[in-house]
Amino acid sequence: MLLRRSISYANRLRLGVAGFAACAMAGWMVGQAVAQERFAGNWIIAGAVAAPWASNARDPSDEADAKRLVGQRLAIGAGAFRAPAPLGCAKPTYAFHDRTVDMLFEGGLNADGANKPTDPVLVARSLGINNKTMRAMTASCSEVEFVLIDSDTVMFGLNDRVFTMKRVK
Repeated sequence: MLLRRSISYANRLRLGVAGFAACAMAGWMVGQAVAQERFAGNWIIAGAVAAPWASNARDPSDEADAKRLVGQRLAIGAGAFRAPAPLGCAKPTYAFHDRTVDMLFEGGLNADGANKPTDPVLVARSLGINNKTMRAMTASCSEVEFVLIDSDTVMFGLNDRVFTMKRVK
């Protein structure tokens, strides 16, 4: 009887551990699937414009970097964030925030290139941003914040440029 009880207890313990592991794995997979929220999918960098905060809108190095990135594809997923440097990485973790226009691009819409205060709502509108609040995402591999303008449009600021990404369908 003692042997039978210990086997039964061992089996229950194994089943309990296996059940816990299965639940943990399922939770992890669900967490990874939703980790990138509405940003998940394939994107293309469709364009770039001089940022409102740029002190030199025609800086050659910024223009060269913009030309290098425009037309590049990105894939945002749970297991990887495939994108040209310095945007992507393997095994990213994602952080999400709600942003208002005064917080976009690290507050860059609050001043012009001469560091004079501006109305961030008007500046945002000049970029085609009409939302009061937007969802933003950063990946663990980059300091760049990606801002969801609508379900098929994301913007990000890099150096003195504002880039627009479009969802690939």
